[in-house]
Amino acid sequence: STLVNIILNIVGKHNMAGLHTGHLNNQFELYRFRAKTLLSGTDVPGNFLSTPGAKVIKGLTGGDTIEAEGKGLNDGVVLQGIFNILITANERLKVALEGDVDAWGRRLLLLEFSNPPPTKKIDRFADKLVEDEGPAILAWFLRGFRELLADVRETGDIRLPKEQLDKTRNLLAESDSVTHFIKDRVHKVQGHSVTNDEFITLYGEYCAERGWVAVEQARLQ
Repeated sequence: STLVNIILNIVGKHNMAGLHTGHLNNQFELYRFRAKTLLSGTDVPGNFLSTPGAKVIKGLTGGDTIEAEGKGLNDGVVLQGIFNILITANERLKVALEGDVDAWGRRLLLLEFSNPPPTKKIDRFADKLVEDEGPAILAWFLRGFRELLADVRETGDIRLPKEQLDKTRNLLAESDSVTHFIKDRVHKVQGHSVTNDEFITLYGEYCAERGWVAVEQARLQ
């Protein structure tokens, strides 16, 4: 939360709109994004990227042209999908891939915060950091932007370390864990069978080996 609040302070809260994937299929919801550059979802639930509207995120970040309507207005606005999106969650997110693994892989950057919280909380910590270290934080932002531009000039994309790419691949594989389990562990053998209970148990063990959250049993069956 501190990092998010620092980013919002630097970017400007007037340039941010809240992101609610459950409403993204609504044209009026998209109208709120006009004149914004950053969309933010704070402490979102685990299904945030697997709701029906979550697929709109690909257009919002992929350069697509999107029409949005305002309530009571005859003319809407045309948005260009060049938004930055910042999401925080206290649980692992599942992505509705819909066969488009590569598209999601190009859009995700994962930052994991696994350390325990500080024993003594500092009130308005992000605001105080910006007040005391604002110029240095802004210089850090600009240095990162310069490095990003160098990446784009040289490769056409952002260069990410292997560790980061592996985290993204793992998240996407977890989102399609049943398919991966079947491909890796289930084989057709003449004269043999597997019961539902055996399948569920083995799938659970497969997910546990990888640190994944298994899909609910009803959906698995």
